[in-house]
Amino acid sequence: MWSCGVNLRQIVCACLLFFALPNVAAEEGEIVVGGVKYVANGPSESLVASFRAATSGPEPSVSSVNGYTGLVELVVSGTGASFAAFLNDAFYLVSSQTADSRFYQLAIDQKPIIGGGVLTPANQLAKNLLVYDAQTGLQVDPPHVPSYRSDNTYRFVIDVSLTADYVSDVPRPLY
Repeated sequence: MWSCGVNLRQIVCACLLFFALPNVAAEEGEIVVGGVKYVANGPSESLVASFRAATSGPEPSVSSVNGYTGLVELVVSGTGASFAAFLNDAFYLVSSQTADSRFYQLAIDQKPIIGGGVLTPANQLAKNLLVYDAQTGLQVDPPHVPSYRSDNTYRFVIDVSLTADYVSDVPRPLY
């Protein structure tokens, strides 16, 4: 079974940058979104998600133990065979290093993810939730796909309020 590792960390505002531009590169270890510096805070956990895990598949969606809201940092790594013998990582078909527009991408929500050949709703795709790309150290506007990495490891920040099942700023598990 192929799987993908996901690390989650809640991030919170550290201080206000009064003169920062929206796409100014952050210093090493800093995350700047909307001109506001954020730092990691609260729970941190690791998940292993099967590439075939979905509620209509042979395995249930993987859920975080902790609840998250606001901006959440993720580190996603690994590859898996999500379509026949083709290897994918969180964003790319590995052999061609091309991003698929709707299938075989990392999906995130505050409710279990439905799979089994169903098109993933746009507001569950990580690329449509991504607001900070740690590879470049820049704030980004969704949709955004990080550049392909040969180690298949991506570090980025999502805005939980953009997920399909977002209701309020109440921390809930991520799937």
